[in-house]
Amino acid sequence: MLSDIGIATRNSPLALKQTHAVIDALKLHFPKLHPTIHEVHTRKPERLDDGGLKGVFTKAIDEVVLSGTADIAIHSGKDLPSELDQDLCIAAILKRADPRDVFISQHYTSIESLPKGATIGSSSLRRKMFIQHLRPDITLVPIQGNIHTRLEKGAALDGIVLAAAGLCRLGLEASIQAYLNTDIMVPAASQGAIIVTCKKKDHSVINMLAPLNDALSAHCVMVERQICHALSLDCHAPIGVHASIQNKMLTIHAGLLWEQQFIAVEQQGALEQTQSMTAQVIAEIEQKRGFI
Repeated sequence: MLSDIGIATRNSPLALKQTHAVIDALKLHFPKLHPTIHEVHTRKPERLDDGGLKGVFTKAIDEVVLSGTADIAIHSGKDLPSELDQDLCIAAILKRADPRDVFISQHYTSIESLPKGATIGSSSLRRKMFIQHLRPDITLVPIQGNIHTRLEKGAALDGIVLAAAGLCRLGLEASIQAYLNTDIMVPAASQGAIIVTCKKKDHSVINMLAPLNDALSAHCVMVERQICHALSLDCHAPIGVHASIQNKMLTIHAGLLWEQQFIAVEQQGALEQTQSMTAQVIAEIEQKRGFI
C-alpha cells in the first residue's frame, strides 16, 4: 500500500476544501499516509457554458495525473464530463452532499416571492432554463467567479441561485434563503458529489480509494452520468438529471430545453430496475427531441 500519494486539485477555496475532505477520509483508513497537494491554476473561461470550454477545469487537473505528477484528481461531480480520458477511471465517489440548488437574496425569501421583472444572477444554462420555466418574467443576469465572488456580485441583484453543497462545505449556509425542490429545479448530473479519478492501470491507488466509495451515492451519480452520456449532453448543457434512492426505490428526474421546448421526464421503480428505468428515461427524452 502506498505511503505517499499525490493529489491534483484546482486552487479555489471550494476545491481545496473538497480535497481536504478526501484526505481526511483516506487518513481514517490509512493514518500514516502522506499526501502532497498539487494545486492547478485553471484559466478563467470567457463563458462558463460555452461548449468549447466543456471540461476546462477538469482536463487541466486530470493532465497532472496522466503526466504522473499526481496519483489522483479531485473533482466536483457536476463539472466532470460524462466521458473521461481513455486512460482514466472514476475510483471513488464520496457520500453525496445535498444536491439541491438554493436561492439567495438579501430582500426576498423565494423565487416565487420575487416581483415581476426582478433580476437573478446565474451563468448556468440549466438554472436559467428552470428559472425561466418557473418565472418567465424574471431577468437573468450573467454572474461568474468563485462562490464568494458570486455572493458579493449577487448583493446588487434581487437574488442568485447556487449549489447548496458548495455553500455548505464553505460554511456559508446562513446565506441561503430557500432550498429548491429537485423536481422543480432539477440539479446538474452529479451535483453535490466529490469524485476521485486516477489511472485505470493504477490498481494500488484504486484499491486504496475503494473504502471511500459510497455505494448509494455512486449508484445515483452513475445513473445521472449515463443519461447525460447517452444523450450527448454534458455538465454545461441545459439539462438537469437527478437520481435518488429511498426505501430501495429509485426515482429519476430529468429536465432539459431542446429547440425552445421544455422536456420533463420522471421514472420511479425498484432499485433492481435501474438499467431499464435509465434506458426508459433516455428513450423518452430522445423521442421528445425527435430522434426516435
